[in-house]
Amino acid sequence: MTKGLRISRASALLAMLAAFTLTVAACDLPGTSGGGGISLSSYDQKDPKDILTDAKNALKGTKSMAIKFTAKDPKGQDFGLTITGDGKGNATGSITTEGVTAQFISVDGKTYLKGRDFWAKTLGAAAASIPGVLDKIDDNYVDLGSAGDFASSFKPFIDPSAFADCLDGIGTPVKNGTDTVNGTKAVVLQQKDDSGTKLYVGLDSPHYPVRLAASDASKSFGKSSAGSGQCSSSSPTPSSSTGTSTDFTGTATLDLNDFGKTQDIKKPSNIFDLTTLVGG
Repeated sequence: MTKGLRISRASALLAMLAAFTLTVAACDLPGTSGGGGISLSSYDQKDPKDILTDAKNALKGTKSMAIKFTAKDPKGQDFGLTITGDGKGNATGSITTEGVTAQFISVDGKTYLKGRDFWAKTLGAAAASIPGVLDKIDDNYVDLGSAGDFASSFKPFIDPSAFADCLDGIGTPVKNGTDTVNGTKAVVLQQKDDSGTKLYVGLDSPHYPVRLAASDASKSFGKSSAGSGQCSSSSPTPSSSTGTSTDFTGTATLDLNDFGKTQDIKKPSNIFDLTTLVGG
């Protein structure tokens, strides 16, 4: 069995996550009625179009950020993703799916994935045919090879300016009250044609978008036929790359934070190559 076949599940997961970038491009960003009820400030009275512009300008004024995404996967199990970028195209984070978690580091266009339980599930029956394979993988990062083109697929989540461009997909926003997100007071934006998604923009300057939340992820965070821009052009469609369903389900939340924070992301030293076990 080739290395490519061995990491096909990891490749499928990356494609599944990359497909999420299409959603931000489509970004219908509608919401539900009612706000969180925190006290209003003068910023809450600003035109919602200007608030959206402020959010985009805030993103374009910083070099790095981190995101945390939670939803249900196509099987209805908890799915989680964290990404922290360094402003130089590198990223680190974690993926939680089907009850297991993997850590990843993406540096210089290559991605490395670590997680013994994750690889036990990924290799499946193949692990039994290679004595000691999991002990050899152990706590090392596995080189994903051609499956690891993370930086281009996830640019909107490691490049704040690219995420700002994705927000251009929003039509005419309206305000939907205020709320607090991870300690940050925010004004809530939605679109007139309500489909259950809200964008939360910080009340204090710089006015970063701090949350994108969907009450029905199958509509707002699942498959998308989004049109133009970085959000779609860099992302393979799951059907063309793996044939794997990419629909998220249930409630989904994308939190943004750590804007402009200095990150030191380097290639891991403990890298394991699966082709050392069998010919690749």
